[in-house]
Amino acid sequence: MAQADYIPAGRTSRVNKGSIEFTLQTEYAVRPIPRLTTSVFSKGQVIYKIEKELENPVSSLEDKTRIETLLTRQHVQALEVVNGDDFPHSPTPADGSSGTAQITTVKRIQEDKLTLADRLRDIDGVIYVIRLDNDGEFVSSTLSEKFKSQFSVITKNLHEILDIFIKMPGGTREQGVYEVERNRLYLVSAGKECYFVLTRFDDVPTDYESVLQKVLYDSF
Repeated sequence: MAQADYIPAGRTSRVNKGSIEFTLQTEYAVRPIPRLTTSVFSKGQVIYKIEKELENPVSSLEDKTRIETLLTRQHVQALEVVNGDDFPHSPTPADGSSGTAQITTVKRIQEDKLTLADRLRDIDGVIYVIRLDNDGEFVSSTLSEKFKSQFSVITKNLHEILDIFIKMPGGTREQGVYEVERNRLYLVSAGKECYFVLTRFDDVPTDYESVLQKVLYDSF
């Protein structure tokens, strides 16, 4: 099989904030080091960049599948940053110069160390995952506002829903999966924290509850 067949597929998205359009591109590159790069463009300029160094280049179809999962996760994380209230609404650097306002983060990542939130996001049909602590405080401010707007009734009764999973000594909760809205919204308790998982509604329902339970218990 040709080496080109092992190149992970990239991702491109567009975000409009007022009159400004941002384009996000996440790609895999092997030179000068194997890495995943997310670049955010506005008016032809790169204004934000994330680079994550990989341990090894992609050399098999199994590697390709794994790296595409990481690539998608990095792209989603970049989308959260761009959608945040504090992200620059102009491609002009803060110091007023004409150069590129670029932030670069480079770090080595272990492909096999995915968090539970990562594994939940990787389930086919999952739209997004919202993380909460056991007291009902949202961890992701950007996504939490979207969730609160979309599910206002649920957030008003948040503590009653969380108490479905009994609090244990030490501030943990019992583990499990609860279907909040049929074939659409689920609450996952991991013991030390909780997650709301929003899924795509299909004409032929997926047994998400069983899938979520498997991912949850396989993580321990």
